[in-house]
Amino acid sequence: MSRFLQQAWMGRSGWSPYLMTLLSLIVGAFVVGSIGVVALVWLLSGSLPVEPGAATPEAFGLTDLQFFGVNMLPFVILLGVLAVCLPVFHRRPLRSIITPTEQIDWKRLGVGTAAWMGLMVATLGIEALVTTEELAITFEWKPFLYLLLLAGTLIPIQASVEELVMRGYLMQGAARALGSGWAAVLVSSALFGMLHWANPEVASFGAGLMMAYYMGFGAFMALVALADDRLELAMGIHIGNNLFGTVVVTFPESVLTTPALIRLESMAPTPGTLFTWGAVALVFAVLMGQRYNWTWHGLLERLGPVDRPDDAPSEGPSTPSERIEAFRARRMDTSADDTPDTPRE
Repeated sequence: MSRFLQQAWMGRSGWSPYLMTLLSLIVGAFVVGSIGVVALVWLLSGSLPVEPGAATPEAFGLTDLQFFGVNMLPFVILLGVLAVCLPVFHRRPLRSIITPTEQIDWKRLGVGTAAWMGLMVATLGIEALVTTEELAITFEWKPFLYLLLLAGTLIPIQASVEELVMRGYLMQGAARALGSGWAAVLVSSALFGMLHWANPEVASFGAGLMMAYYMGFGAFMALVALADDRLELAMGIHIGNNLFGTVVVTFPESVLTTPALIRLESMAPTPGTLFTWGAVALVFAVLMGQRYNWTWHGLLERLGPVDRPDDAPSEGPSTPSERIEAFRARRMDTSADDTPDTPRE
């Protein structure tokens, strides 16, 4: 059984902590985040886009780097929301959605980032040798250095927040509610795909292909988290993937165009692209499995039933009727304790 998924029983039980935390995340992302984005755009450009739904740097009067920074702001806010909500509403530390141990393994996160990014760079090199796709080297040292600084600071926050919410908080919550590791993987992967539905890649390349990619990527990171029984490697994969797509290579249809090292003049993913990505995922899994001693038996066991751990705090009444009965029982107990003893004759 997965100790990582069993962290969902830590702290306060019931639906109210989840409801309050999810509402806080929604308000943080769509209300506070939107206000922050508008304020930052106004500060940087002195104006706001007139066209509704504008989503390009030019429409906001920003450079690519400024637009990149503005889009990262909501994730910084969400990290703060998570860091507050888990201790306040759940009575559990932020660390509990990362690892069941007392310490976060930062080295593991670094290994995952470096390994995934290295595999992506190697794949790009192989594709450049065997295909006729146009690659334009767009290196300009000054904007590239600024990009390295911004991306190196903000991408780890952005990618980690998505992992903390999807493969940490929600996957643990789904495992608790549904009692199954498999169900938790499917729910978190579906939600991850829906989170990216508005990305411009979906409109450019088709919902079917891109949803297969996003959900497949989400499922892969969920399986890595369960195989390792902790989240640092999955966080590393996501950070490495997004750093690669921000610093190393970009393309016109990307959700964020940046002054990356390489620009693809055209991007037309096919089902074969999914096969290539799957091969990269398999190589990564083999390398990490050897390094951290993963076993098929361990993974299948963690994908099975997820039960409340024996040392979890006792469950209190959760439904209104149960709370009323518990209140009446306490009243009766109190009344019984206050009744004076009858003197003996």
